[in-house]
Amino acid sequence: TASSPARIEARVDWGRYRLEVSLADGTLSSLVFNSGYWTDDAAEAPEILDIALDKPVYRIGDTARLKIASRMAGRATIAVLNAGLASMQDVDLPVGGAEVALRVSEDWGVGAYVTVMLYRPMDEKAKRMPSRALGLRWLAIDQAPRLLAIGLNLPQQIKSGATLSVPVKVSGLAAAEEAFVTLAVVDVGILNLTRFEPPKPEGWFFGQRRLGTDIRDLYGRLIDGMQAERGKLRSGGDGGSDGMSLNGAPPVEATLALFSGLVRLAADGTATVDFPLPDFNGTVRVSAVAWSAHKIGSAAQDLIVRDPVTITASAPRFLTLGDAARLELAVHNVEGVAGSYNIAAQHESDGAGPSPASAFERAVTLGAGERKRETFELKPSQVGLMKLAVRVTGPNGIDVHRRLSFDVKVPAGDVKRLTVASLAPKAGKITLWSAMMQDLIPARSKISLAVGALAGFDMPGLLASLDRYPYGCAEQTTSRALPLLYVNEVSKRIGLASDSQIRERIDAAIARVFEMQDSAGAFGIWGPADGDMWLTSYVTDFLTRAKEAGYTVRPQPFNRALDRLQNFISYAQDFQRGGEGRAYALYVLARNGRAPIGELRYYVDT
Repeated sequence: TASSPARIEARVDWGRYRLEVSLADGTLSSLVFNSGYWTDDAAEAPEILDIALDKPVYRIGDTARLKIASRMAGRATIAVLNAGLASMQDVDLPVGGAEVALRVSEDWGVGAYVTVMLYRPMDEKAKRMPSRALGLRWLAIDQAPRLLAIGLNLPQQIKSGATLSVPVKVSGLAAAEEAFVTLAVVDVGILNLTRFEPPKPEGWFFGQRRLGTDIRDLYGRLIDGMQAERGKLRSGGDGGSDGMSLNGAPPVEATLALFSGLVRLAADGTATVDFPLPDFNGTVRVSAVAWSAHKIGSAAQDLIVRDPVTITASAPRFLTLGDAARLELAVHNVEGVAGSYNIAAQHESDGAGPSPASAFERAVTLGAGERKRETFELKPSQVGLMKLAVRVTGPNGIDVHRRLSFDVKVPAGDVKRLTVASLAPKAGKITLWSAMMQDLIPARSKISLAVGALAGFDMPGLLASLDRYPYGCAEQTTSRALPLLYVNEVSKRIGLASDSQIRERIDAAIARVFEMQDSAGAFGIWGPADGDMWLTSYVTDFLTRAKEAGYTVRPQPFNRALDRLQNFISYAQDFQRGGEGRAYALYVLARNGRAPIGELRYYVDT
């Protein structure tokens, strides 16, 4: 009827069905569905066999019913595969298929793949070649006894700047079972950038495994006796991409990402974790992961962080000296009363400069639920981070704070002015005057003076430009830090003062390159991926020299890098030309006493 839908009930067996509904005027609608946890809709090729299981999950000792639907009769081999071959049996299948019982074994782990290979012999009278069909299905084993349930009792909404108290209750622990939990509070705007899902380690430990067993036969190499052609296997497929995807606009507000660290649960499985929230407006996701020696679980819940009056800023991502930019503040009276509100902003300093100066101030009238956009002008006066403390005050004690930062860039690249002059013996002099700094930014400019035979070489300028090298990939970080190992030694030889901050910068470079090392020991350009021999040799060379110079280099990742270079050498193919990367790897290994003597002699001789 027009007011309520109709219901149709029918008992169906295994198979694929289509429900058709038609009206008197000829209107027709249909729905295709499967019954019995059936297989994919597109299993139409003769080499694909339809198989299904009667349950989505089983317990140890259960009997699983495997349904095989076949359009041909033949001999079928049923194999259960996990890390290897768990079991195998042969059955004769009639046309239309049959059901086979499989007993679930404890040694199947978290699950196993059930494969069915159906063979049909050649029929000369029907001019039919031998054929086979393959079916594959994952059999999951219930892991409920090894899962932990996490309860998060959160409010629906909280004000910015408040302390978020997260009470955690973990169920499924045995008496006196030791367990831990970690919590993260992250801005959903960050998560939306990459469609990041809440962590679910139980899916990693107890989820479906990748099939690690190869299935091979010779049916693709059979010669078709009817046509004297090699047989063909019909198969296909497609897959989606799980790469980075923008899902929602990047957040304009300051982002939020907090982590609790390791928290030990009380004997009753409870804990309370406090997070002091910054000035923030938006939705955050609270994610929790709990585990014990043999159990694991996870949970996630979203929470709105909002003040009675919200502020959303829209402004350029960066500025430069001389710009006059527009800052737009969207002020929304979400829960406040109607009345007059004051918008004010002050320039923040790092504490060493003068007292904060007022940037702008304006009074606006807001009705209940009203949103207004106010525009202000920004004029940076110096290079670096320009910080604004925005404050909105209003009736009933409303006091909302936001901190905005704008990166003020230099209007041009580095400028270098070099003057070479001759000094007269004894009474010679050089005068430095203010005009030398004309059109330059005082806070970023320096004057260096070198006297002697190497004055024209401008060693202080070269050292300064090296220190300002701006990039941060593995190669560029190493290119900047490697010469810094010798800066103080060179400075001492030419009579310059030593730089006390060199050690701090080299330590930071060592930590930075280790962030771009993968689990095998190779280094990638921007992260732990796509490492190659030359880059790994270059970074390891820097680490070797830093270690020799007395800097702290963690032994475990350093030895892993040397192991990776040895693997590069062991598995590298011979070459007719080039080989520079291999030679560099052998040099680094030799410097650490790890080079294979046979490889060194071979490449020296050839």
